[in-house]
Amino acid sequence: MSRSLAAFPIAHLASITPPQAAHSIINGGDDNGIDTVYCDRVNNLLWLVQAKAGNVPNMKENKAFSDVIRDL
Repeated sequence: MSRSLAAFPIAHLASITPPQAAHSIINGGDDNGIDTVYCDRVNNLLWLVQAKAGNVPNMKENKAFSDVIRDL
């Protein structure tokens, strides 16, 4: 479920197909909260998504995601 939730905003916002969005999913154990990365070279945008099925992300997960953004 969370993988689908991670791909959906990328497909919609970046105007790409669902299969293309599915290829942008990097959800794994040491991803620091980033579930999807998509580089839109045409519009010079980097899309990063954190998705969570069920409960909302906790403060630790939010901090990890924020830290990754700062590291980039």
